[in-house]
Amino acid sequence: MNFKRLFYLTHRWFGIVMCLMFFLWFSSGIVMMYVEYPALTEQERLQGLSPLDLDAIDIPVTSLVSDIAADKRVKRFSLSNHLDRPVSHTEFSDGTSSIMFADTGERLGQTSPSSAEQAAITFARNTGWGDRARYVKSLEMDQWTFFGGFSIHRPLHQVSLDNSSGTILYISNSTGRVIRDTHAWERFWNWLGSTIHWIYPMQLRKHPDTWVNVVIVVSILGIVAVASGTIVGILRLRTKKRYRHGSVTPYKGAQKWHHLLGIGFTVFMTTFVVSGLFSMNPFGIFNEKSSSRPQISRYEGGTLQFDGLQKALNALERSQTESAAIKELSWHQINGHGVLLAHTDFGRNVVNLSSDELSALVQGAIPLLLPKDSLIQLEELETYDNYYYSTHNRYRPLPAYRATFNDREETWYYIDASTGELLFRSTSIGRVQRWLYNGLHSLDFQFLLTNRPLWDLVVLTLSVAGVVFSCTSIIIAWRRIKRMTRKTPSYN
Repeated sequence: MNFKRLFYLTHRWFGIVMCLMFFLWFSSGIVMMYVEYPALTEQERLQGLSPLDLDAIDIPVTSLVSDIAADKRVKRFSLSNHLDRPVSHTEFSDGTSSIMFADTGERLGQTSPSSAEQAAITFARNTGWGDRARYVKSLEMDQWTFFGGFSIHRPLHQVSLDNSSGTILYISNSTGRVIRDTHAWERFWNWLGSTIHWIYPMQLRKHPDTWVNVVIVVSILGIVAVASGTIVGILRLRTKKRYRHGSVTPYKGAQKWHHLLGIGFTVFMTTFVVSGLFSMNPFGIFNEKSSSRPQISRYEGGTLQFDGLQKALNALERSQTESAAIKELSWHQINGHGVLLAHTDFGRNVVNLSSDELSALVQGAIPLLLPKDSLIQLEELETYDNYYYSTHNRYRPLPAYRATFNDREETWYYIDASTGELLFRSTSIGRVQRWLYNGLHSLDFQFLLTNRPLWDLVVLTLSVAGVVFSCTSIIIAWRRIKRMTRKTPSYN
């Protein structure tokens, strides 16, 4: 068998296997342009909280954190309302947390069905999604809650708001908080979108390693189908010495359109399936050489300390200028210095430091991220760059500092200039993946993202072309299978 024949047979059989998958990928990708996988956004989370009454906090901070074990590293401390009472929420680096009522010092236990229902009613009223709730059931996971990050919250309480949007809330058993919301339209379109596109049925996705391997194998099959088809398409294309009927292709009907569309969109088809494979970091090719955890710990100054928090809370309570609008207070640390953030429906701001004090604190802590390497540039960004940017479904704040280091990974750090919080780490290999995955798969290029609907027009045009191309593949595959079945002898 010569190589030409090998390419023909490879494309035929890999195409038969993958034609339907390509149709599903392109069509579900169109859905995903406008309907994201269900998630509780930060804005929704804050809207769902009742205003925090500082006067109701009767327990000092020292008592709220007095029983923290010595081996526990505190990641975040916050104050907010739960069941119309103030609570403190201490989160640890291992994912666990401790929640105490700040009016009595009582520890929050596991969430009962009635408490979950009450939390859902409060959330619904605050967000304007309704004024009633109905407890549905307790569950470990479903199609919208199988992620490992929810493990510490299981079993989950599922509560329906019985509203016109068909809203269902998921309440954590350990914190009593809403951790996910889904709406009927969201669930419907995600069955046609993300579930198909990412090969995301719960029965498979709850086994992460198996799921990763399945996606990698399917992607490689797709690459072989496209690559062999490109070679066959070029071999069969005649631009000078044309075929007898004057065409550049020897085919007719669906095969003709398959050939021409394949040649015309071969670059897009190839980059689409290859970039999809790169999203999975196959064989660890995009693994970073170092962990960000010790770097972040140095920037923060180790485990979270509470010196100065009570003083900041007392000062805020005396001012009474912002407390009515505050939904949550959070305490984080920069180089050992505490920073108190007030979260409202309209954003967040530092309440215990001036902007100049915060800026000096941040700029002094940035070199601690990589103390053995040099900080070669520190810029304050007022606009996005090619690696730190917002999309229609993911917001990133500005202004932000961009710190560039000369370490072996060419690390960049982005820091929120208004809060001092670390936002994003970018390494040289991560920037390569950004172009090979996000750039080629989602076309996340600044000149498109900042000129919508240009991005929509380009991505829709390419996606529709992919759908039409896939339809021709399905027709050809179906005809081939029918011919095969007719030729198969019957032994009945």
